[in-house]
Amino acid sequence: MADEEFTAVLRSTHEKFVQGLSNQVQKKKFIFWAYKKHGRIRFNESGSKLDWRIKYKRRSHTGYADGDVITYSRKNLAQKAELPWRGYVMDDMITEKQRLMNRGKEAIFKMYGNLARDMKEDFLDDFDDEFYVDGNATGNTKRMHGLESFFGEAGTADADLVATASDTYAGLSTVKGTYGGADGDPHYDFWTPILVNATGDWGATDTWAVEADQILRYAITLTMKNTKKDKRVDYVLTGHDWFTKLLNLLQAEERIEASNKELTAAGFRNLIFDGVNVVWASNCADNVAYGLDMAETELKFLTSDVVVSRSDFSMKNLGWLFAMYTFGNFRFNPRHFFKIGEYA
Repeated sequence: MADEEFTAVLRSTHEKFVQGLSNQVQKKKFIFWAYKKHGRIRFNESGSKLDWRIKYKRRSHTGYADGDVITYSRKNLAQKAELPWRGYVMDDMITEKQRLMNRGKEAIFKMYGNLARDMKEDFLDDFDDEFYVDGNATGNTKRMHGLESFFGEAGTADADLVATASDTYAGLSTVKGTYGGADGDPHYDFWTPILVNATGDWGATDTWAVEADQILRYAITLTMKNTKKDKRVDYVLTGHDWFTKLLNLLQAEERIEASNKELTAAGFRNLIFDGVNVVWASNCADNVAYGLDMAETELKFLTSDVVVSRSDFSMKNLGWLFAMYTFGNFRFNPRHFFKIGEYA
């Protein structure tokens, strides 16, 4: 069995590194940075599933003349969205032989410090990518429901500016008209995201490199119809290629776009376009851009922190076992998000 000095030093060191992980995950990765800035992270959630109610329909008034008889009826104005909790784990081990070869507090600290740093960086890199995952796709049944969980589409004609949304997210269909109504009614597309076709009929050359400003402005404007105020999405995320092409286009048109000083100070390259922060996300796929309204999403955890860590000595393995884990999921209201892609 491991000696008391090793146990005490290891556990105290372990706690320091896990706390450091929790702090850094919310500072160095854009997704966590944005969720924390907007107060959209929730801990210590409970329940067998992540569920929430959506008011998808409005009551309607009718004309009334003095003396008319009023017919009363109950109104069903809500739909229930429901997702399973998803979990992630990362493990490693320090054997008893390794401990014996690294006696003393300094040696223990260095040995575990290297292990913790490696685990920390690996966990951060992996988890930040989960924001984009389709949690409904084959092979992803243990992963969180990221953005691509509701951006499924049913194709589009070459000239169309908007693709047809067709997916199921949190048990509800994203197809327009599934829950009744007609174009213009709130419940007609209350669960439908906006899919903009970057290769639609935008002009002489239907490419992002030439028409990025038109395409981006169109997508931003479409999301503004979803709110009572002139509320744009908070961020547009895109990869290196499209971000660079947008910069080149604006420079060619001799348009000077400012950047968000807070984002820049945090280490995220960005520019402001039509009042919206366009951010280069290093893990965003090529030839795609996402519009995010942070008021319409949350990151919820069953755990008390982003990552929880445990360690114990195993007689079976003659070594210290280490695990970092979390349980949670993202929650989105699809109507307030857009995706720009090459759909035709």
